[in-house]
Amino acid sequence: MHQYELEEKDVMEKPFTLNDFNTEKTFVHVFDEYSIDLVIKQTGTISDFLHYLTFKELFIRKYKLSGSMGEENFLAYYLSQNPNLLALNEFNFDEIKEYTLSDNNMVFTGEDEWNTYKNSYNCKLRKILLEKSKYWEDLITRFSDGIVNAKVGEGAELDLATHEIAVSALASENISSRALLSDAFKDKFLNVQTNRRSARIIEPIPYKDLLYVFLLLPINENESNEEYVVKRNSYSYGYGLVAKYLKPKYTKVIVLATQPLGSEGRSEGVYFFKYPKVLSYKEKKTAEKLRKEQHIFREFTNYKDVARNHDSRIKAKIGRNDKCHCGSELKYKKCCLDSDELFGSNYT
Repeated sequence: MHQYELEEKDVMEKPFTLNDFNTEKTFVHVFDEYSIDLVIKQTGTISDFLHYLTFKELFIRKYKLSGSMGEENFLAYYLSQNPNLLALNEFNFDEIKEYTLSDNNMVFTGEDEWNTYKNSYNCKLRKILLEKSKYWEDLITRFSDGIVNAKVGEGAELDLATHEIAVSALASENISSRALLSDAFKDKFLNVQTNRRSARIIEPIPYKDLLYVFLLLPINENESNEEYVVKRNSYSYGYGLVAKYLKPKYTKVIVLATQPLGSEGRSEGVYFFKYPKVLSYKEKKTAEKLRKEQHIFREFTNYKDVARNHDSRIKAKIGRNDKCHCGSELKYKKCCLDSDELFGSNYT
């Protein structure tokens, strides 16, 4: 049990009791089999897991906790906070303080915190995000297995550490970001014709110095797999450079490239590019040339700008009872409405 109001002498006399009695030292987290399994399943990713541990450390050392509780109740308290703050991987402790602290600066948590959370809106939303993020999980697994089993195909001459850079970046995304990226990729994948080259730029949540490009590149008739891989490599470089040119604040770009829906066979490539803060004159000219001659993001649409332009013909508002934009055939309110509201975006 966690009993943070106890003194060190009290903790030493009570079995199965945890406290943080030496705040001068680093924090040690103690779990049993049940609690570690629960925390890992509910946080879902390494980023969310570490975020939970960090929140717990900061929170316990900032405020006194009143009442005995198990790990599941503290986890429920954490997951019950503002989902937008969870998505952004940050916390405003002043906001928490407004509605949880008593006059003596002590936080009260009850024994039934976990059961209350399981019936809450935040729990429902979390389940939606976990389900949506499965595609990203499968993507990471496929690339990881390919690297470990030495079946990467393209780039086979590169060492393990080089391949690991891109996969680590994919794996570092939290649940909210994975759900957003998965939705964005599937939406693009389902709406591009088999013989058409098309791409999309995504700025993930939470904000960090990393930009994603989803590239759908068809394989031409009579083109061998080897020839296609060379072409994909070249186009990925071009799309990465132009993405940096259009979004200059980012220095890292990941291009995820594959064939459009309906293609015969499928292969995927992940390309990681690192750029200086400011592109050179030559790089800028190359990017401009690629846009003009290769039509790389030549018709680029900044969706954030479109969302502010209520007269735009591109913008499409979806009613709560309309069919969901994801293609599930369910009503919007029973499908993606909650997650769209979490991301704070108008679907276009």
